[in-house]
Order: sequence, then C-alpha cells, then structure tokens
Amino acid sequence: MFNLIAKIEVGFSRGESAKGLPSVYYRNEKTMFNSVKNSIARLKILGCIILVFSPAGAATAVEPLLTVKQIMNAVITPSTNTIWGAYQLETDAQWKEIESAALAVIAGANLLQMGGRGGGEAVIAQQAQWQRFTGQMVAASEKVLAAVAVKDEEALSAAGNDDLYPPCESCHQAYQSK
Repeated sequence: MFNLIAKIEVGFSRGESAKGLPSVYYRNEKTMFNSVKNSIARLKILGCIILVFSPAGAATAVEPLLTVKQIMNAVITPSTNTIWGAYQLETDAQWKEIESAALAVIAGANLLQMGGRGGGEAVIAQQAQWQRFTGQMVAASEKVLAAVAVKDEEALSAAGNDDLYPPCESCHQAYQSK
C-alpha cells in the first residue's frame, strides 16, 4: 500500500497534492523530506478548530462551525496521507511528523464524532456506524503513536494499512455521497 501511495505522491509538483492542496511533506523516490513549516501550520489550524469547538463557559453549548468535508480536507486527509506515505523513516523529525499526523487524526476524529454544521451532519454523527468508524480511526491512530514511540516501521505500516485504512474506506463508502 505504501509503495503505491508513494508513487502517486512522487508525480505531483513540490508542495501540491492531487487536489491542488498544500502537501504536508515532499517526497522523492527514496527520501521523505519533512516540512516543519507545514506541520506547524497544520497544528495551528487544528488548534484553531479545537478552540472553535471548545465551550467559552459552562453554560455555552458547543455547536459545530465546520462541515464534515471541511474537517476532512483540513485535518483528516493531510494527516492520513502523511501516515500512509511514511516509509524509510531515518530521522527523529520524520518520526515526529508521523506522530503529529496521528495526533491530528485523533483530534479530527473527535470533531467528526460531533458531526458538522452541514445539513443533517449532526444527525448522521449520532448513528452507531458513524461513531464506530470514528472510534476505529482513534484506535488505529493510537496504534500509530505506539509504533512511533518505539520507531517500528513495520508496526507503523500495519497500523496504517490494517487498522486506519479500513474504517476510512468503509466510512467513505457509507457516507461520502450523503
């Protein structure tokens, strides 16, 4: 799985993904160059999203301000692509990039569990299947964190391919057209 994704990523110009969005990292066929600047920017965006969803006071109701698609595009997709594209990690900075991506998936999945501001998204988020998929994303990301902690690329690959990819794909099949 990683090799297929890596070959796809190689074909894009520096700093752009398939959809023209800024990529989280740059890659040639043998080396992944971390972009600390993009990582910091992604974490700042995530921090803003979390602040937006955080209650100002005890009596304040939390209302989603972003749609599910916005959460997916800003947080989940770049973070999962970083995890799935990881290979031949050699430096602490590269492992840190994967750790940051896993943390972003956990935070993004938490936001997805609330639903989004789009029509009907809060109702869909209450469904058991939706909650199961987002819970599986969190559990898989925790496995990614465990692999990062011991710098085990084989465990990272298994967590990304065997644990993270299936709930993402299943959720897309069930909900993406809705």
